[in-house]
Amino acid sequence: MTIMRDKPGFNWLPVAAGALVLAGGLGYWWTSHSPESEDRPAAAAAASQPASPVSEYEALMNKPVSAPASDLPEVPPTPEQVAEAQKVATEQVQVAQKLERPEVWKPLTGGIKDKPEYVSPMEWQMLKGVAERHPDPQAELLRLTNFLRYNKLLEKWQDLPKGSDPALRQALAEQLSSELPARVANGEVDAKDALQQGTTMLRDAYPTDAKARKKAEQSLAAQIQKAAQPQ
Repeated sequence: MTIMRDKPGFNWLPVAAGALVLAGGLGYWWTSHSPESEDRPAAAAAASQPASPVSEYEALMNKPVSAPASDLPEVPPTPEQVAEAQKVATEQVQVAQKLERPEVWKPLTGGIKDKPEYVSPMEWQMLKGVAERHPDPQAELLRLTNFLRYNKLLEKWQDLPKGSDPALRQALAEQLSSELPARVANGEVDAKDALQQGTTMLRDAYPTDAKARKKAEQSLAAQIQKAAQPQ
C-alpha cells in the first residue's frame, strides 16, 4: 500500500493498519516461537560477546519499541485475546466488502453522525479518538474518514491483478485521480507523489485514448500544483 504523508505536525496513525494491531501482535508471538526464530544468527552473535553495563544500556536504549526485551518472559495470548483478534480480522474483511459498490466511493460531505459502512468498529473508535484532540473535531473526523476511505480504495486498485476487470480498474482510477488535488490540499499526499500516482492512475482511466489521457494529465497537474500552494 502506498504510504501517505499527513499534515505537518500531525502524528498520523495509519488507522486501517491500526485496527489490526492486536492481530498482528498475536501473529508476532506465534512466529517468534517458531523453530526458525529460535536460531537467529544475530541473537547467537550477541550471546557470544561479553556484556558490559554500557553496551547493555545502549542496546536497551536503541532497541525498537516493538521488540520485546530479551530478559523478560514472553506471555502467550489468552483465549480472549485470540478471539478478539479474530473478531477484528473478520470485521476488516466485512467492511472491505462494502467498497465493492461504486456508489459508496464518493467522499463524504457535511457532518458525520454515524459510522460509515466501510469503516470497522475499531477503526471508527480510533478515528473519533484522534478527531477529538483537534480544535474542530467534526471537520477532522470528516477528513480522517475520507482519507481512510481513499486509502482503502487505493489499496483496492493497487491489488487488482494486471489485466483483470478493466472496467473496475478504470472506475477506481478515475475516482482516485479525481481526489488527488484534495488530498494534496489537505497535506495528506505530497504534490510530487500525487503527480506520479496520477500519471499511473490516468493510464488505467484512459487505457485506449491517448489524446484524452494527455489532456487529463495536464489538467490534473495544474490542479495539483494549485492545491500545493500555501493557503
